[in-house]
Amino acid sequence: CRHGPAGRWWAAVTAEQSPDDQHETQRLLDTFEPPHGDRRQELVLIGIGMDPAALARMLDACLLNDDEMAAGPGEWRSYPDPFPDWLPDEADRAA
Repeated sequence: CRHGPAGRWWAAVTAEQSPDDQHETQRLLDTFEPPHGDRRQELVLIGIGMDPAALARMLDACLLNDDEMAAGPGEWRSYPDPFPDWLPDEADRAA
């Protein structure tokens, strides 16, 4: 099991860093959702004999409830973060 950053969001890069290929650019733009563009988190689970319903229940239990969501970002910052700080890899440092 591992976690980590998978690169930059296209919505956060400069025009010079964007793909030159028109089809690739359109494919990326098709994934954009207002107001955040392609900024989202994705989980990829690969394994044998996994129980999709059980996994969905466990992941759903990690979501904020209505009261927590309504509390907003100021309150969210006070919640414990179980993940260590992520350091950029060499490719991100060069960009």
